[in-house]
Amino acid sequence: MKTRAVLGSLFFALVISACGGSIEPTGSSSSGGSSGGSSGGSGTPPPSPGAPVTPAPPSTGVHPTPGPTGPTAGTWSQTASGCSNFTIFASHSTGRRFLVVTAAKADLGIANLGDSVTIDLASTSGGPSASIAVDTFARAPQEAPYCTDVIVDSQTPSRAVATQGTATFTISSIGREGDSYAVTVTLQGVVVRDPSGALEKIPDITYASVGVGWLPG
Repeated sequence: MKTRAVLGSLFFALVISACGGSIEPTGSSSSGGSSGGSSGGSGTPPPSPGAPVTPAPPSTGVHPTPGPTGPTAGTWSQTASGCSNFTIFASHSTGRRFLVVTAAKADLGIANLGDSVTIDLASTSGGPSASIAVDTFARAPQEAPYCTDVIVDSQTPSRAVATQGTATFTISSIGREGDSYAVTVTLQGVVVRDPSGALEKIPDITYASVGVGWLPG
């Protein structure tokens, strides 16, 4: 009986070896499965079902209106020229820009030495008015195209018109004949708007005793 049992065991081992099989302990299978499950579960875990989700704020579609920008690079001349009844203009250091003030003495209600009036440039009440504007040329003109009958350079400037601020006009001298006089202009808080809607703040400035009243010729 012992001989048969030994022979049976040898025969079973030979069959397993010939088929390339192996015998592993039962515990190795559960170990491999545990290892595979751990490896396959690596990465960022999904959010917990109960975790609160903060939604992104809805877009209102409303954009803030830009405020006036600071002065454009460069400076305005501290002196101005003038003519007629009346136009006053001052150049900018770029050579391409001019600050232009136009008004009528009778409309302002000033005529005698020392007469003064302040205009609110934002007012639409129909009171005394004046125009404050900034003309910008594509290139510096050969000559300022104001107070002259001779047009040397026919460029058409882009004009930005004042929509805020105040302008104070004072008769500072009167000529012998009465038709020539001088006006002092003080600009405060002036903001101009160009055709595209962009705003620019003009530095507060005073042009003292600018000669006007004479006509270009």
